Amino acid sequence: MSDTVAARTNGHVTVEGAIDRIAEAAQDVVAGQIEVTRLDVVAAGGRMARGGALILAGALALAGSWTALTLAIYVHLASQLSVEQRLGLIGLAHGIAGFGLMIAGARAMKAHAHD
Repeated sequence: MSDTVAARTNGHVTVEGAIDRIAEAAQDVVAGQIEVTRLDVVAAGGRMARGGALILAGALALAGSWTALTLAIYVHLASQLSVEQRLGLIGLAHGIAGFGLMIAGARAMKAHAHD
């Protein structure tokens, strides 16, 4: 005898049968939500991996260009400053840029913490 027929008595739905059908429907809804969530996680993971690879490639390219720029400045200043002065000036410029980036990052994190 099927569940639908067993849940009926004299053509009427029993309370137990109705509760069973509600429980089954709720389980189906939960299973569907779990599957949708799983698919969202898989899709987000792929996007994050691709994004991370692009960020890494960009960072490597930026590091190479930053190094080349630093060496060009070092060579350009050779006729005007001593080795110590050139290194000090380039180090100071890097320090100021790094400090500014750290402050900008801290402000951005603080702004997002309030959201």
